[in-house]
Amino acid sequence: MSDWSKEAPTGGALYVDLEKLSRVSLAKCLAEGWDRRWTHAGCYLHLEVSELIEAIRGKRGDPAAEASDVLFALLSMLRANGVSLVDVVGALRGQLQCDTHTLDLEVSDV
Repeated sequence: MSDWSKEAPTGGALYVDLEKLSRVSLAKCLAEGWDRRWTHAGCYLHLEVSELIEAIRGKRGDPAAEASDVLFALLSMLRANGVSLVDVVGALRGQLQCDTHTLDLEVSDV
C-alpha cells in the first residue's frame, strides 16, 4: 500500500485519498505538458474508457491497468477544471441514497 491508500484492518475495504491522487495526477500531466482542459482531456478520457471496455471484453489489455488510466484521466481532468471531489462524492452518495458521512449500505455480496 502507498501513503495515499491503505487497506482496512478487516482487509475488506480500501481507503484512498482521492484529493492527493488528483493532485499527483494533475502534477504529472503538467510536468509532461499534457493539456487537461476539457476539450483535450475529455477526448483522452473517452479513449481510456474505450480501452477499458475492450480489456474487460477480453480483446486486449489488462482491465486493472486500463481502469487506472481511466481514473488517472478523470482525476486529473476534474482537478484541472475545478470540479470538487467532495461534490462528486456527495453526488454519488445521493445516487446511492446512503448516509452522508459513510458509504455504508446494506448490500449482498456482489
